[in-house]
Amino acid sequence: MLNETIHTIGGARLNKTEIDILQCIRCSEDIGDSWEVLTLADQTDTFFCDALCAVDTLVLEGLLQNDTDVSPTDINRSVVVTDGAIDFLNLYAEEIDSLYIMLDTSVFDESETAVA
Repeated sequence: MLNETIHTIGGARLNKTEIDILQCIRCSEDIGDSWEVLTLADQTDTFFCDALCAVDTLVLEGLLQNDTDVSPTDINRSVVVTDGAIDFLNLYAEEIDSLYIMLDTSVFDESETAVA
């Protein structure tokens, strides 16, 4: 059983990787563009298989939509942000930002991580 913390934002149940991907997309100038899963993995410093699982969850939550007709595990898979997701990202921007910062251990040194 996978032991991870799940955060609920506006009814969507998201883990750290999913929040990182949403933050990456939200901070982009071209939010509605097609996003390759490999690019999302690279920009969020995540293994491809973890990014692929996160994208699958975001598709199930209705925040992303498959863009290409390739196998779900294909390295060339890409997704697009739905109109509802753009509204979601704008509505819950503060919560996404806060969780992103809280979950980013690179901004803390070891003593602060223990306190947090």
